[in-house]
This record gives sequence, structure tokens and C-alpha cells, in this order.
Amino acid sequence: MADASKTLAVTRMEGPEDRDPAELENPAWADIEDAIRRLDGKTCSLLILGIGEPPVPHMAIGGGERGQYIVYATTDNVAFHKLINPQAPPGKCLLVAGGQRGNYDRELCITMAEVLRAARRYAERGELDPALSWKKVRITGQPDQSDQEILQRKNKKAGLELNSKPAFFCDRRAID
Repeated sequence: MADASKTLAVTRMEGPEDRDPAELENPAWADIEDAIRRLDGKTCSLLILGIGEPPVPHMAIGGGERGQYIVYATTDNVAFHKLINPQAPPGKCLLVAGGQRGNYDRELCITMAEVLRAARRYAERGELDPALSWKKVRITGQPDQSDQEILQRKNKKAGLELNSKPAFFCDRRAID
């Protein structure tokens, strides 16, 4: 367990309330974990963990209903690293993230345990957890081939297959 007094890399946290995305400066890990656990896919559907001045770099965690979440991190709002489950079955999952309902590829639907692991590494070190599977996509929705090939080789060594279909992002618009 990390020292509760440890200074985190994350300097700001927005959410998880959709109607009031209040910002908390220099949150402790307990604040972040509590906010993640409050995500319910209804009134609390998006949490942003930021490092430095907004809007980037940051990690976004959305969803929460039925224990399903989506996670991405970006340093420039051009390239996005999406947390994936390479063993997910084909198909879609319905999530509300940032107040917007969307059908996401099942590989993007992540469990609470994976979310907490990814968020903790990001909060403590400002980096992606290399033990988790990430897919890098550009804002155009096209995977970065060199990074995608590296990830595929890494996952193949681990005995995993990687689905290379691009996915979509959500915004903060409320559901009508």
C-alpha cells in the first residue's frame, strides 16, 4: 500500500458529478479512489485526473454502471492510449460516460480492478501501467501502426490476441 502522505503526480481531479464537475487540486489517492468508486453511469459518469494545467495531460475514466468502465490517457489530445481487455469477447457494451450514452467495443469495457490499477499508477507516477494492455489511437481514430505493432508483439508473447478496431471518444454533453 502506498504512503497516504506521498505526493502524487496528479495535481487536479475533475468530477465525478456530471452536473457539477468540481475540481480538486492535489487530491490524495483516497480522494481519487473514492471518486472512481462513485462512478455509477448515471449522475456520476466521468472522472478526469490531470497533471499540470488543463486540458492535458490527463487520464479520463468513464462509465460505472454494471461495473463497466472505459479509460484513456493522453498527453496532447491528439494521441490517446485506451485501456483494453484483449481477451474480451466480440460485441458492444452500452455505457454512459461524460453524460453521453454510447456503444463501445467490448475490449474497451474494463473492470473496477483494472481501473484502480491504471489510475493508481497514473496518479503516483504520471505514467501508464505497463502490465495492462493499451491501444494507442490518433484523434482521427486510426491506430498508430508502429505502436500498434509493438503492442501486438508484446501481447502475442503473453499469449494474447489484440483487436485493432478503432474506438470512439465521449464528451461531456448530458443525455436528454
